[in-house]
Amino acid sequence: MDISRTGACIARQGSLVAKVDDEVSLEMSDSRLLQNVSLPALVKWVNIWSGKTLVGLLFAEGPVLPGTLLDQYLDRVLKVPQNLDA
Repeated sequence: MDISRTGACIARQGSLVAKVDDEVSLEMSDSRLLQNVSLPALVKWVNIWSGKTLVGLLFAEGPVLPGTLLDQYLDRVLKVPQNLDA
């Protein structure tokens, strides 16, 4: 659902067995670049909402390092548009 340089919020339809302080791994890949990333994370909160399980994660090794796959993705997504005309 949401991702930043320090953590993520993931959603799963239905239930998910996770509790605060569980150690998990967030796996992501980019098939165009043929790159994969695995980020160790800690579960910080778990909520059930509208039939979904929402889980807040904090990356265990700190913020995403510059130049990594996720850093490059966030740079593109968070980039301020050049033209802000309304």
